[in-house]
Amino acid sequence: MLDTVTFLIHNVNKKIPDLSAPSGYSYYNKFYRLLYERLLDYESKFVIRSKKFLNEGQTDNIDNDDYFKRKSIDNIGFVKRQGGIIESLNKKEFFFYPVHGNITTASSDSTCKFSINENSDSLKFELSIPKYFYGHNIAQFVPNIESQRYLKNPFLSREFKHQASLVITRLTEFIATFLNDLSELLNIHNITLLNFEDIEVSRLDLCYNQFFESKAFAIDYLQAQKKIYHSRVKKNTKITSDYDSSFAYRHNTDGFYFKIYHKGAEFIENDSKKILKINKDALLNENTLNKANEIYLKYFPVVKQKKHFSFFSEDENKNYNLNSNNVQDEIIQKYVISMESKENLNFVKELETVLPFSMSFLLNEADKVLRYEMSFTRKYLSTLYKNKIFRKDCKDWSFLLKQHALVQRYYKYLCEDKIKASQFKRIRNIDSTMLQEHKIIERSLSKKHEFFLFTDSKIKNHESKINFFDHMSYRKDKHKFDFIEIKKATFSKDLMNLIFNKFKEEIDFFQIKEVVNNLSLTDRIEKYNELAKTKSKQYINAFGEANYKKLTHTDKRKLGLSQLRSIRLKIVIDKMNQGMSLNEALDFLNVKTSSRYVFIQDLEKFDIFKNSVKTKYTFRNIKTDFSKYYENFLIDRNYAKRFFHNSKLISFDVLRQTALHTSFFK
Repeated sequence: MLDTVTFLIHNVNKKIPDLSAPSGYSYYNKFYRLLYERLLDYESKFVIRSKKFLNEGQTDNIDNDDYFKRKSIDNIGFVKRQGGIIESLNKKEFFFYPVHGNITTASSDSTCKFSINENSDSLKFELSIPKYFYGHNIAQFVPNIESQRYLKNPFLSREFKHQASLVITRLTEFIATFLNDLSELLNIHNITLLNFEDIEVSRLDLCYNQFFESKAFAIDYLQAQKKIYHSRVKKNTKITSDYDSSFAYRHNTDGFYFKIYHKGAEFIENDSKKILKINKDALLNENTLNKANEIYLKYFPVVKQKKHFSFFSEDENKNYNLNSNNVQDEIIQKYVISMESKENLNFVKELETVLPFSMSFLLNEADKVLRYEMSFTRKYLSTLYKNKIFRKDCKDWSFLLKQHALVQRYYKYLCEDKIKASQFKRIRNIDSTMLQEHKIIERSLSKKHEFFLFTDSKIKNHESKINFFDHMSYRKDKHKFDFIEIKKATFSKDLMNLIFNKFKEEIDFFQIKEVVNNLSLTDRIEKYNELAKTKSKQYINAFGEANYKKLTHTDKRKLGLSQLRSIRLKIVIDKMNQGMSLNEALDFLNVKTSSRYVFIQDLEKFDIFKNSVKTKYTFRNIKTDFSKYYENFLIDRNYAKRFFHNSKLISFDVLRQTALHTSFFK
């Protein structure tokens, strides 16, 4: 359900009055401060960072903090940036922010990007949740099949809506888990000071893996989807990529981004390299290498004839020791070649019993998957929040939004037809006050917000209704008035439900429907026309022929009295049976925009939709839930062992069983 998440910890260097401190101030949160210091200069193979240095024109700005000294420097023009000085015995270094880096915790093979930004007083983390836990995102961030959360609701857990209802809680739990893992790595012991009101979610990528019977099924389905996605593209939409194994599009204005791709192709391009490296590094362990070598010699005994000199070195006791570098390379090379050629699969399967990841199995599973991804950045979240969530039950705010919509229509007409705009302005009584209100609301609607997992009552009250002081200042002077805006906003369950509905809407649009048989369709059209004749006679008998003649064509269509032009519809269906989508067929026949709506409505009567495409395979049983994902674990007892690098993950949810986490979620 979730993939990449970007979150920030705020108030890292914030100070509060403290009479017991020598300077009269102490750090607001000692956990944040210590985390900041460790990420800044902690020396470890698990932490890699980059800094930008400036070694001239420095002046110290010494304060009571001996560990880290902050200052502001004036750059060219009016630019003012904050940086820091770290002193050592040999030199004094000044570096700009943010400091970027990567972290790999002991609990995960996946890296997390981090940055330290002094200007915003925050620590930023970005990582893929499935990759953090499982090493790959063929696995999905849903409760695993033997976890307590799944076992409480085994049937509901298969439903998309139920999984969406768990996400806010599970996201919060994940952040706690990650920061706990990070604290253990950096040797920090006061994580219980973590306050979730300081955690902002700035980006969230929703994802869904749709499993098919085989790679051929998945690719056929993707090719059908590519025929209809242009009908989803709007005027403000930009197609960012269209390749053999993927396509994506984004909105130019609000930050919307959606992508569908074949996971197998992406796995080979990206994930497989990292997984192969992990498997290769595992052979540096002597016991693992010995086991791997035994398997290798079992399937390729011809190596023994070479006296092992390319692989072994002889010690004083005439016993053979592995020359790890040569053997490691030889085994991995044979392993990769066998997977690519799909030969020696028994060797591959047995070798993977001693390696962390069953790479051939994962590739086979990835080939069966079409992956849907949708990014929700701060910009897009703000758009949804302001239009759908913010003060949705406030009557005063709703009234202002309606007034705003009227002025928006007036401005639209003004660009198209000034006479029409003038008439609309007069009819709707649009005056200078409404124009001023429009500017105020427009500024409010276009404001970007920062979304926090938990907020106080002041924020929630601001989000629910117009402030009393807003009312008073508005009445006093409408022309100078502006709303009090708070940048901080709540990442609420309502907002989460909204973004999941948006995501599900996109997924559902791309679910392919079959094109009905041409002969059966002809019969259905003829029956429809016969029924329309009968209904017309019944209408005339009931209301008279004069009233029947007064009906417009649209009225007759709505009442089912209008007969369809079967020849035109059959031509469209013929083109669709040749492999075209509905929109492609209408384009081919040069059907005008004004007539398209009628065509689409007529065809929907016979189960032909925008997403109807002729395919090689039948996709009647394809679902957009998690039943297939969970069934994989039930059907094959060894599925979890090969799917996860640690078979115990089948009972894992989000939280690790530690005392620290117990203190967070009692």
